[in-house]
Amino acid sequence: MALSGGNFGKALVEDYVKPFEAKTGVTVTQITQHMDAARIATMVQAYNVTADSVLTTVTN
Repeated sequence: MALSGGNFGKALVEDYVKPFEAKTGVTVTQITQHMDAARIATMVQAYNVTADSVLTTVTN
């Protein structure tokens, strides 16, 4: 799971990741590197996706 850093990233871990891990027994690997649209598109096109969940923002 690609997460941002700082307080927001910590809140995501506390509110979503830890409860998910406790309920399912699945360990979530946290990725803190920046995942912009170009990086995600490249991973998909190369059939080499390294993140199952990415938090993004949409800008116009």
